[in-house]
Amino acid sequence: MGEDKSGTGGENRIRLDRVTCRQVVVAEERRLRPMPRLRVPEVDDQEPCPFCEGREEMTPPETFAHRAPGSRPNAPGWRLRVVPNKFPAFAGEMERRPAGDSPGWAESSSSPGISEVIIETPDHKGVFSLMTEGEMDGFFRAIRSRIAAFGRAASVAWPVFFKNHGAMAGASLSHPHSQVMGVPVTPGNMEDQLSAASAHFSHTGQCAFCAEASGVAAQGGRLVAEEGGFAHVAPYVSRFAYETWILPKKHMSAFEDMADEDTLSLARLVKKAAGKLDGVFGRPPFNMILITAPYRHALREHFHWRLEIFPVLGRMAGFEWGAGMNINTVSPETAARVLAEGAPLK
Repeated sequence: MGEDKSGTGGENRIRLDRVTCRQVVVAEERRLRPMPRLRVPEVDDQEPCPFCEGREEMTPPETFAHRAPGSRPNAPGWRLRVVPNKFPAFAGEMERRPAGDSPGWAESSSSPGISEVIIETPDHKGVFSLMTEGEMDGFFRAIRSRIAAFGRAASVAWPVFFKNHGAMAGASLSHPHSQVMGVPVTPGNMEDQLSAASAHFSHTGQCAFCAEASGVAAQGGRLVAEEGGFAHVAPYVSRFAYETWILPKKHMSAFEDMADEDTLSLARLVKKAAGKLDGVFGRPPFNMILITAPYRHALREHFHWRLEIFPVLGRMAGFEWGAGMNINTVSPETAARVLAEGAPLK
């Protein structure tokens, strides 16, 4: 799945993942260079908060909800709500009208699809890692339900779920929420990953991520934890400090194919993973992103979904933007050990 190439000096290493098509420089000594203290900005709270219980009229009508028996849609009594995003990146149906504003080497089209917001709890001050196992299970069942529903729309090619927690991670409101989208195209990097996963299977007869979850990560000192049919690992080619993945141990191309009995195990492991981040870093900003197979894709079979989680501890700078590869100052082996221990960093 990955390979290690010697750097020009010291213990720095260039690591390449042939399946995710990612390349990074692992340079732990760069942690020692002087750096200004990064101020962590707070999310500006909107008042009144449109996601709080009792203000349901401030959002579009819900498309999905977990509710108390007898409560009415778009009214109080919910435990989780999913609503259309008022500021969507993707919405509506495909327009066949050609765009005349693109230069000769580019093209432009409409962006149909679906953009929704998952309001995770009525509690404005809710903490992700402190959700109960039942609440976390309901959260992942809601994601699975919406992704499955998106697949019935002809205009949607690929689903993506993400959670931005904190202003540095991209959140615009502090009330606990996340987003799920139905995208009209399969992005180029996703096409590359599908082709690479299929080629790896053809060459080796196995799925790289099945191997990673079922023993390779543990053998390499990169296993953080396990729960049921899932493994929490620090990937060999980690782009960011303390980046980790949640992987199903059995082969599963698409998140929406997950069985009911698996969602609780996933919920337990994600709750533990979030708790580890909070224990080590004191509730840092973080991103959580689901990478899953596109709908109706010819190479879907050999893909393996993953949930990527990483704290936002700094910013990408000139090299990362210019080279298209990251410098990671914490090796995944170090990250796995620190997160498994869960003690605050000094």
